Amino acid sequence: MKGKILDYSVQTNTVIIRTEDQKHYSFLGAVWREWIVPMPGMHVSFELDAQGEVSEVFIDVPTDEPPIAPTDHSHTALAKANVYNTRAAQHQKNLEKQARYRTFDWVLKCIKHSFDFKDRARRREYWSFMGCYTLLGLSLLVCCHVFNLANSLFWGVMLAMLIPALAVSVRRLHDINRTGWLLLINLVPIVGIVMVIFFFTLEEGDTHSNRYGPASK
Repeated sequence: MKGKILDYSVQTNTVIIRTEDQKHYSFLGAVWREWIVPMPGMHVSFELDAQGEVSEVFIDVPTDEPPIAPTDHSHTALAKANVYNTRAAQHQKNLEKQARYRTFDWVLKCIKHSFDFKDRARRREYWSFMGCYTLLGLSLLVCCHVFNLANSLFWGVMLAMLIPALAVSVRRLHDINRTGWLLLINLVPIVGIVMVIFFFTLEEGDTHSNRYGPASK
């Protein structure tokens, strides 16, 4: 199907399309398959899924229609597009940098983002931190036992690292488009462990933007 974009809301990440037969459809940015932000006046082609929802939207360049004259509204949209594209370019640079990360780099990133409960974290980031967190705890237990150190040292370090551990766990859930409140399922015996293994280990993060932010890799 073909149509033209009537409106794009940055706040809700929602686009409205009018088709050639004057029908209106809306879709979320997650199904937009172009690098530039959608703007009013753009010609697009798209498909409808089995539920009648818009999917796989691409820019369509018509050959029989002259370019649309710019309006104040399109200038505003263009300004928004420039901001969006700048952020997208910066995000891409961050991903390229993270592709060279080693375990210690991921741990430092988690510590720096100790109070970030909003963004996303890929599996490697989560397991790099949680692996070091576990090894640190075991090492402290052995040291406290061998050298007769106070257990307060162990608990002090573990509690200090608990906040970044919770934060990266929430971000890992966000990466698969799940609410961070699912972390509370750890409180359920056996079932909690099984769910954690699935969500944190086996399920790949969304390869596109979701409600918690852009793709994590």
